[in-house]
Amino acid sequence: MNYKKSQLNMHETVTINCYDLTTEIMNRLIAFIIFIMTFISGFAQLDTIQGKAYRNVEDMKADKPFLESTFVFKRKLNKMAYGSYRLLHNQDGIDYYDFEYSAWIISDGKYLYLNATRHALKGKFFKFEKHGNFYYFQSIPIMSISQQQNLQNSQIMFGLVGAAVSASNSYAKNKKYLHHVLDLNKGTTNVLSAAYVENILKEYPKLYEEFMSFNDKNDINVLRMFIDKINEMQ
Repeated sequence: MNYKKSQLNMHETVTINCYDLTTEIMNRLIAFIIFIMTFISGFAQLDTIQGKAYRNVEDMKADKPFLESTFVFKRKLNKMAYGSYRLLHNQDGIDYYDFEYSAWIISDGKYLYLNATRHALKGKFFKFEKHGNFYYFQSIPIMSISQQQNLQNSQIMFGLVGAAVSASNSYAKNKKYLHHVLDLNKGTTNVLSAAYVENILKEYPKLYEEFMSFNDKNDINVLRMFIDKINEMQ
């Protein structure tokens, strides 16, 4: 009798312990889910602006937008295009895909939203606070026609595995061109490199001399530092 009672108590203890363990796991899982949702919502922010859309740099300089409207942007979670936004809609109801190739920059006077697609770069729109002439951002080139053809041919010849290998090779090649600079005055984007910075510093002799004294001129932090220094002088 005592033996059966002992077994019963042991069974109840095991049941309670299992219940406590399950409850603890569920509580931790719920806490983790809440953390992830909070983390994502913090990045997936919406920007609503009263802005002007320009087709090119000349129109922006002349302040001749092709549309003035309310624009809504949503920040994207893209590690290879950090800080990029997607245009959700505008008050006038113009289709997004019309903007993808027609709009160059949308601005509310304080911030600029650069259409990266117009520069054959991924990420849709990049947001900058207006300050100076040069703006740094991260993106990678959209696959070239030859890369897309290689991808299609690999899929036909080798199936999904071949397509995955081809896509990985193209991604690795394009990843080398991750760092870019918008020259707002010219309306162009350039890969941020030592040669590019050296060229634009020729108009600033003291900065040029300082830059040439650095041993590692290709360090991205050094390059960004001199881009900031140029902006401070403008």
